[in-house]
Amino acid sequence: MLSANKAIKLLGIPRKQFAQDIKEGKINQYDGCVLLEELKEVYPDSFDECRTKTLYEIIKNNAVNYRDVDADNLDPKKLLRQIKRLEAQVEQLQNELDLVNNNK
Repeated sequence: MLSANKAIKLLGIPRKQFAQDIKEGKINQYDGCVLLEELKEVYPDSFDECRTKTLYEIIKNNAVNYRDVDADNLDPKKLLRQIKRLEAQVEQLQNELDLVNNNK
């Protein structure tokens, strides 16, 4: 459920149109709130646009966390070398574990 005012703002629909849809019974209102499922049925395009905008905002806000990423560390050759180094470390640790398990 979502408050009717919030739904109008998020979906970007005219208040008059929203009131008319409630009056016609397309949307049921419960103590000033509406169901998301009904909004999706009545305003599919606006609902999808709202969802896209919301997802964009989430991505944009989370991108702030990655602004300090060192682009040099994203170089494919460097990443490949790092993967190979880590694989070698994993193999060495696996060999050490095998030795310990064999000596028991």
